[in-house]
Amino acid sequence: MKQKFPRKAVLLAAGFGTRLLPLTRIRPKALLPLGGRPMLEHSLRLLASWGVDDVLVNCHWLADQVMDYLRQVRLPGMKITISYEPEILGTGGVLRRADWFIGGEPFWMLNADVAADLNPAPLVRLFAKMNPLAVLWLHPERGPRTVEMRNSKITTFSSDRPGTPGTFTFCGLQMLSPDIMDYLPPPGFSSIITAYRNGMKAGRSVLGAAVQDSWWADIGSPESYLDAEREFRAAHRRRAGCDPRLRNSIILDGAEVGPGANLENAIVAPGCKINGRASGLIVPASAVLEPAEAAQVADIGNTAAEILPGRGSGRAFIRLHCGRKTAILIRHTYERAENRRYIRHAELLRAAGVNVPEIYFHSERRAFTLMEDLGTQSLLEIGKTGRSVASAYHKVLDQVLLFHENGRDEVRRRHHALEAPFDQDLYAWEHHLFCEKYLKDFLHLDAAFIRKIRKELLGVSSALLPLRRVLLHRDLQSSNVFLKRGKPVFIDFQGMRMGPAVYDLASLLCDPYVMLEEKVQMDLLDDYRRRAESPAEPELFWLAAVQRLCQALGAYARLGALPQSQRFLENIPPARVMLARALRHIPRLTALKMLVSR
Repeated sequence: MKQKFPRKAVLLAAGFGTRLLPLTRIRPKALLPLGGRPMLEHSLRLLASWGVDDVLVNCHWLADQVMDYLRQVRLPGMKITISYEPEILGTGGVLRRADWFIGGEPFWMLNADVAADLNPAPLVRLFAKMNPLAVLWLHPERGPRTVEMRNSKITTFSSDRPGTPGTFTFCGLQMLSPDIMDYLPPPGFSSIITAYRNGMKAGRSVLGAAVQDSWWADIGSPESYLDAEREFRAAHRRRAGCDPRLRNSIILDGAEVGPGANLENAIVAPGCKINGRASGLIVPASAVLEPAEAAQVADIGNTAAEILPGRGSGRAFIRLHCGRKTAILIRHTYERAENRRYIRHAELLRAAGVNVPEIYFHSERRAFTLMEDLGTQSLLEIGKTGRSVASAYHKVLDQVLLFHENGRDEVRRRHHALEAPFDQDLYAWEHHLFCEKYLKDFLHLDAAFIRKIRKELLGVSSALLPLRRVLLHRDLQSSNVFLKRGKPVFIDFQGMRMGPAVYDLASLLCDPYVMLEEKVQMDLLDDYRRRAESPAEPELFWLAAVQRLCQALGAYARLGALPQSQRFLENIPPARVMLARALRHIPRLTALKMLVSR
């Protein structure tokens, strides 16, 4: 059967680009550059290379920018028609509205923001051979992989085993029969997938093709956008530039990079001027700040906002840049009551001689704080480099002693409100987190074995309960200690409470993020023991390490189960290694030892 390549295409450029917010408040996703050229233009050129000469482009979000661009673009021999949608119609609704354009021949439909390179011939051959309702381009390795097919026929778009062998991702390109119009929902918003399901119920086949030697990349998030840019440049043998200040970064037209800039894995939006160290998504502050927040930074001047990664505490962090001046804005949620205590805790710790960030402004009603920027050199970063690790940790221990003992005394003097102290209920809560989220949900262990581990953990907490209490940070890991001009400064102390000193020491010295050598751990523990009032004997330290690491494993499993924080799963293997080390010092915990030896 003769293979006929479609001459018409519908190009979808109306979407909101939600996962790239707030960048897509400034520029629509279809106009974001890839290799220096807007993705919309890449899509048009791709279609032109396939012989397409008549394209309908829909637009809705920031439609004026899309239309202005389309009026300027020139592709010889290609007619471009703009379809403006006052209300967004979705991938199905756009076709219902474009009935006049479709005609009686097969046509392409493509997402304008797809990063792609492929030979469409396999889709055309499959269409000519089997006369389906549609042929979809699928990828067998990348993306969410929620599509299943058998003998080229798609059987479901919502697999109950996504990401497993035999599942695929729909890449946003399809060759469609004009018969698709018979299966579209009524006019209004709809998805093309609904039309496919309607057609499949009526006995029409929807096919899939995984094209060899093709390239597709998701551009849904800032991280995946940077990955796509890097892959595109590598495939086209383009260098990102020799400027050592700009490493794996995308600078959009209208952004300005000053002589003091030091960017890595950064996307800088139009209207931003950066003259310091930054990474991630950087947009004009006006695109992200609420009016009350903007009023507090108005005197800083024209600011850029660097969106910082979340820290698992339900808060959002933004670094504000104005030239070389920076500050951190924290947005709180009060679902966790401890977040309300942060400012008062900071005042108490400062009175106790503990280094904490300076607070410039705080609004409890508006739930945000403007505070000193401590920079990017955390104890975690120093631990990764291996340079001067012991020296940095000794300086941190100086502050830990002040935190534990001076902080305890200050709490008593002020009758300062804290979170509930470490007692059997809190230890039991940590055990429950570990057993439910890590042992049961992540490892799928049987209930009898989990009960044995619970019993052993009860013995661990019983040994910790009688210990003298100090003021604990509660989450004293390397990422919560920054070094500004060599001076350790604590953050994320909103959960501080009374408890045994060894719990904090275990959090700090057995941190899976850093993986200190055992000799370094013991030297630092001896340093603390020589100067502290509270007992911190090695056996107690290792018991506290078991307690803390089990809590951490439970937290990693819980957070890793969420799509937006799957990165926490990467911490599970090192945490297991550190837990195995602690268990070597405690002979009686046989079930836990069996667990880490698996």
